[in-house]
Amino acid sequence: PLTGWTKNLTIYGEVGQDGAMPVVKGLGVTLKPGTSALSVLIENLVLDGDGEGVLVTFDPGADLTVDSYIVRNCEVTNYEKGLIYRGSGDKVLNVTEILFDGLYIHDLNANGSGGGDLFDLRAGTYGSFTLKNSTLIDAGRTFLFFDASAALTSINILNNTLNRVGMNTTRKGLVCLR
Repeated sequence: PLTGWTKNLTIYGEVGQDGAMPVVKGLGVTLKPGTSALSVLIENLVLDGDGEGVLVTFDPGADLTVDSYIVRNCEVTNYEKGLIYRGSGDKVLNVTEILFDGLYIHDLNANGSGGGDLFDLRAGTYGSFTLKNSTLIDAGRTFLFFDASAALTSINILNNTLNRVGMNTTRKGLVCLR
């Protein structure tokens, strides 16, 4: 967990001549109290959750300010829950930009266990949320899950392919806005 982190976090892989990307197993980042003015960039990696719950969690018990959370040009697989999570709570969360671009997402929440909402924001204030140029296959019980207490300026879903997404349980299907 990152507590009181005030610097940018970049995890960047160098693509080999054959197009192969480095594999990172079990990566799960939790942003804890005191985290502010942070940009999180994850790019050019195979992210094998190896059973980890969520790629990035914004701690609901913490006041947080995040400039941007960007995942670009990655393969994402084997996470039990999803790619982003912020639970309910009365703490302040401000995120200017969330961008997922050029992802191949597959086999998330494959066993249908608890959780599995791919993009799950239940509280906080967000500028833009964008998912573009990505392919999602066999991924999660709910594609987008946003509570009323999650204020978003814009939601952009552009040029994606979805196959068997939000179908492994009777949760909420593709989109749940409550």
